[in-house]
Amino acid sequence: MTKTLSPNHLYPINLKLFWFLSLVLILVLLGFYVFQVISMNERAFTFQAEQNKIEELSEQNKALEIEFSQTNSLERIETLVKNLNFEKVGNKIHYIRVLEGAVAKK
Repeated sequence: MTKTLSPNHLYPINLKLFWFLSLVLILVLLGFYVFQVISMNERAFTFQAEQNKIEELSEQNKALEIEFSQTNSLERIETLVKNLNFEKVGNKIHYIRVLEGAVAKK
């Protein structure tokens, strides 16, 4: 009397359980893949928006530099000085000397 071993006897794992766990694993991995793709798209969109913002700020910076150089040019300052009736200071400037002692006395 010879015993024959059936395939189910060699592998005591239930086939229904195996297929169920395989399906669950596939669904979990598929969900993880979809999550990664969505996350990657969000990051790409955010990156593009930040790039656009950087370009816009660079253009504004260039415009402000040009405006600053035009408003603070030497010619403009000279006209402002003349319009405000400033007078040219001579070559000698006299400063007030502060003594080492008390500054104010009664």
